[in-house]
Amino acid sequence: ISIGACFGAFLRRVVPSHTAYGVARGVCDDVIAVLREVMPHPDGATDYVIAGAVGKRTALAPIRMADLLYILPPKFIAAGNGRAGDALKTVATLLAPKFAGVTVHGAGVIVPRGSLWVRVLPSAPHRGAFLIPGAATLTRASGWSISNPIAEAATLRLSDSLYGGRPRLLLTALKAWREASKVPIS
Repeated sequence: ISIGACFGAFLRRVVPSHTAYGVARGVCDDVIAVLREVMPHPDGATDYVIAGAVGKRTALAPIRMADLLYILPPKFIAAGNGRAGDALKTVATLLAPKFAGVTVHGAGVIVPRGSLWVRVLPSAPHRGAFLIPGAATLTRASGWSISNPIAEAATLRLSDSLYGGRPRLLLTALKAWREASKVPIS
């Protein structure tokens, strides 16, 4: 057996199937529906982005969590004076009556959906990107961080198209190594 064959077998075990990605995206549907009901946007307005490893297709199999950026309507941002912690509490409070086990954990609201979890990241548009909850610091007291998951995914797709899909597989292999060996890379 060649090293290439071993690496191929390894990748087939750690890279989720297209179906697994579809299921992970689909598990977000009922959470999105509830968020749209309790925090509506004008018709036709973009109100969410599937982000993180599922959005970029760099998750490890089996997929355990899907990150969902939900764009808060302006009145919800203004009501909390723009603090990320207030946005997290508001989203958790609105989802808790509809889903069992909703909790604020770190920078997101965790919504258990069977064996998969949805991590809702309340967000707000910001200069072509998004503000998402992050740790408050001395220079960022509101607790918001800037993220652009759409640009990240586009950059990864471009790299994949230029290098035959290898960048995404390399990222997935590095994630598997980090998980198996507890290597402190992020």
